[in-house]
Amino acid sequence: MKRTFGILTVFALGACSSAPTVSRDYDPQKDFTPLKTWAWSPEPRNIEVGEIEASGLTQERIRAAIAQELSAKGLQLVDPANASLWVQYTAARRVVAGPRYNSTIYSDEDLYLVDVSTIAIDMTTPNDKRLVWRGVGYRTIDPEMKPQEREARIHEVVREILETFPPKK
Repeated sequence: MKRTFGILTVFALGACSSAPTVSRDYDPQKDFTPLKTWAWSPEPRNIEVGEIEASGLTQERIRAAIAQELSAKGLQLVDPANASLWVQYTAARRVVAGPRYNSTIYSDEDLYLVDVSTIAIDMTTPNDKRLVWRGVGYRTIDPEMKPQEREARIHEVVREILETFPPKK
């Protein structure tokens, strides 16, 4: 039980920071240089057990942010049959226990629930449907945010996830 609490606390602490928590992984053998086109993957998305899928409005904001960032990197959106990369994302949220802060004093017995949003962006090669790049970003959700604030936060997380895409050899 204490181990589970510790893992959740570390996760929640990272999620409570002002900047998104981001991780990236990719195939170091893959040459990303010739990849100039992309399309939304026709494959179904996966939602993990215990997660709540993001709303339709959030889904639209994420799609727009991904398209904007990839376009800014010089990649062109094309039909899936002509794409060199398929892009797929998963957006979900999970409620985790987080520590409550009292100036410089922290007590692991004083907890509250934190709504954490997760955006995972996967890139696969259409020919073999092999995952070649993945970026994941976590950020807390404030239920009182205005739509413009939500959109700005989503763009910030997506920008941070895609910051080092494509990877350099």
